[in-house]
Amino acid sequence: MNKEKDTAGMIYTLVFTILIALLAVGGIGLMLFLPEKQLTVARTKPYSVRDEIKEGDTRFSIKLPPQVRQKNISVSELEDQPYRGFEVRINGFLETDLLEHPLSGSLDAIEDVLYSRVGRESIFTITTEDMREISYEVNDGRLDILLRTPAEIYDHIIVIDAGHGGSDTGYVSGEDKEKDITLEIVEKLRPLFDGDEDIKVFYTRLSDEDIPDTARVGFANEMGADLFLTIHLSSTASGRTSMIGGVSAYYKTGDKDSERFAKKCLKQILGATEALDKGLKSGDDDLLVRLSEVPAAKVECGFITNEDELTSLKSDEYQDAIAHALYDAIKESLKK
Repeated sequence: MNKEKDTAGMIYTLVFTILIALLAVGGIGLMLFLPEKQLTVARTKPYSVRDEIKEGDTRFSIKLPPQVRQKNISVSELEDQPYRGFEVRINGFLETDLLEHPLSGSLDAIEDVLYSRVGRESIFTITTEDMREISYEVNDGRLDILLRTPAEIYDHIIVIDAGHGGSDTGYVSGEDKEKDITLEIVEKLRPLFDGDEDIKVFYTRLSDEDIPDTARVGFANEMGADLFLTIHLSSTASGRTSMIGGVSAYYKTGDKDSERFAKKCLKQILGATEALDKGLKSGDDDLLVRLSEVPAAKVECGFITNEDELTSLKSDEYQDAIAHALYDAIKESLKK
């Protein structure tokens, strides 16, 4: 019997020791062993503090304790919610600090703010009702966060779409896929815009991923883009190798800015590549063009089923030529 008591006592002591150790770690221990109402020091389950934000503009502030410096703060965009979700991490910020000094500022562009804490780090997860960019600064013991629409920041906004991606390969010729070549052309365009402070370019994809066409054009619409460019290749109806080749551009019927933009894209590519002109065409049968609420151009840069054109389309030199041509077309189209 004494042995059984000793064993039970040892087990009790071991469990108690583990419990104390877990409590010392922080949020995880509290979450496991204390009732929900006691989770006031290190809460790991997010809860909404949206109602604690005062109405106003799109700026709000977090009062910082004296020990927190700017180096203890990091702000990043949520990968799964581009321009709609942001994460603010503050090392050394306690839940008691939040309870003593609730957030102050605005609700106008904010859908929700969730607070959570892991170890010594407090995490504010912010989601917005529309597309926003985040900026912040530390002033007089406050973290001031500003959420602005791209239109409030940049003179011109362009959305560029590399056609297809992921499981949607687009047209295929042997091992060559439309989705890869369109992305390579977009990658050639990126550095051309990097030094242009007047133009902000957003890309629907910069990797091999699945994105519905409705999301691509919806992104351009929601951004209120000045121009929406979607880059593609052509193919014969049968998908067989053929001598048919050339460049074409599509616009939205009745939209003069769209037609003007598509025409400039076609003219610039033809001048840079000496490719065959397949013409300027109505894109009303194409979802990307038809659903666009901003001036849109769909450019088909050549035929993947034409061996000579395909060889050119895969070369860095030819892709550079197309990229520079599209860059020039965009710059020209932005001129009043």
